[in-house]
Amino acid sequence: MIRQILRPIQEAGRSLLIRAAMLSAAGFIGAVGCGFVLLAAYLGLRLLVGSELAALLVGVTLLAVAAGLAALGRGRVKAPEAPIPEPASPQDPVSMAVFTAAFVLGRYIAGRGRN
Repeated sequence: MIRQILRPIQEAGRSLLIRAAMLSAAGFIGAVGCGFVLLAAYLGLRLLVGSELAALLVGVTLLAVAAGLAALGRGRVKAPEAPIPEPASPQDPVSMAVFTAAFVLGRYIAGRGRN
């Protein structure tokens, strides 16, 4: 009976694990691909302008892309709105009388200790 209950959970977990592994592998392979594209850009620029300037151009381009993405992402994030306070509901007279009596008693006791 317990095996029948656990079987769908195990299958769902296995499926989720396989999808996560595939997405992780795709991300890693994509990152390696981006690295090779950057290397090709550097090597091509190196022949035209020299090693130092090629590295500088590739680095500045990457920083500009990162700044643009950060600005784009920051523009999409909305600032949290402050909650609008609800007006206080009217208290019943008994609660107000008890609160007032307790407050006055507390003030009286606190004042007596000062003498």
